[in-house]
Amino acid sequence: MMSHPIVYGAIDGVPVAGNCPPGALAATRTVTLKAAYRRSPPADYPRPDPGAPAAASLTATPRTIPAGTTLTLFSDEAEALIAAGFATAA
Repeated sequence: MMSHPIVYGAIDGVPVAGNCPPGALAATRTVTLKAAYRRSPPADYPRPDPGAPAAASLTATPRTIPAGTTLTLFSDEAEALIAAGFATAA
């Protein structure tokens, strides 16, 4: 299977983009944001915590999540934020 390109959102107008490879939605990763993140993934992109109570930062998109927030995302989105220098692993 091939990876699918995706834009998850933006920080200061800079797109946060990456690939959603097979299996990426099976793993999560926790990150801490270095800057405010305007999260706006495609409508069909699932929430990272489908069985958990809705996290305020993930219920409505697009939504701006403040710098310093620690959140759990699917590994593909977390890796895109870390690779761009917008988040650190928590």
